[in-house]
Amino acid sequence: MLRHFICAVTLSVFFVVSQAAVHADLFISNEGDASIRRFTAAGVPVGSGEFVAPGAGGMIQPRAIAFGPDGDLYVGDFNSAGGIYRFDGSTGAPISGGVFVAPGSGGLGSTYQFDWGPDGNLYVADFNNNRVLRYDGSTGASLGVFGQASSAGPASLTPVEGLQWGPDGNLYVGSRNDQRVVQFDGAGNYLGTFGEANATDSDLHEASSLRFFGNTLYVVDQNNTSDVIKRYDLAGNYLGGFTSGDNITNATDGLFGEDGNYLVAKYGSIRRFDGTTGVYLDNLIDAPTGGLDSGVWLAITPQEEPNGVPEPSAFVLAALGLAGLGVLAWRRSKGNQRC
Repeated sequence: MLRHFICAVTLSVFFVVSQAAVHADLFISNEGDASIRRFTAAGVPVGSGEFVAPGAGGMIQPRAIAFGPDGDLYVGDFNSAGGIYRFDGSTGAPISGGVFVAPGSGGLGSTYQFDWGPDGNLYVADFNNNRVLRYDGSTGASLGVFGQASSAGPASLTPVEGLQWGPDGNLYVGSRNDQRVVQFDGAGNYLGTFGEANATDSDLHEASSLRFFGNTLYVVDQNNTSDVIKRYDLAGNYLGGFTSGDNITNATDGLFGEDGNYLVAKYGSIRRFDGTTGVYLDNLIDAPTGGLDSGVWLAITPQEEPNGVPEPSAFVLAALGLAGLGVLAWRRSKGNQRC
């Protein structure tokens, strides 16, 4: 009996693991030909490497990209007319012509980083006009200005680049010329400076990309010559630079890949760093592999967590599944001497 049960559980483990082994592909916005390229987690082009064709939907200068709550891929255009484009997350085909937020909608200029808020709406860093704009998360319709320089807010916000909602429900915004990151609450009230250029944070220059991984904010400081990747905890304490062993000045974005290592986009290459120590490992992708020539922003398949670690609930579900499948298989195996 025990032998049958072990056989059944072994088969169940194989089934669950095989069903769960969904690999996260890497997507890169390629400014050179206004396309989106696709690679496996190992840096191998998927097909020709082309996921979204050059200029699809009207793209001119794609920069920030992100998978939305609906699983589709959204692309911000850094061209002076701005705009945000939407493509099928599986095929790369334009959805409804490709335009989600029309160029200039709500006064939008060049689009930098964007993110979906707790309310499901889309928040966009309007680089040219030094403000954060809000759009309906379902339709792309303008909902007006969310945050900007004012007597009640930051005295200056020029220009806006990095933007990310934190796990605390606050919005974090990078102000390049002011060399700082500021906070707004969910209602758009200014909360103050979170991180800035001073002796305690190794001279923050340009917060071009903001990403939370857990409760740690990773800031890509594009124009710095040292400590290009900076880290802060939720209290705003500077945790130090992260990467070492390679010059990544002018890096534009970074995230954790499927293998748990940290990837950095630096135009013609994607650099890989140890996810624990930050030590440089290798160049995962170099131009012109897969048609890449000036990759500036990264996204990974949304089925995976950003740091490659499944949610705890996944392990619980897997355990329950194993138990159920194991018992069922054991009962069916009574009288049968083979697995």
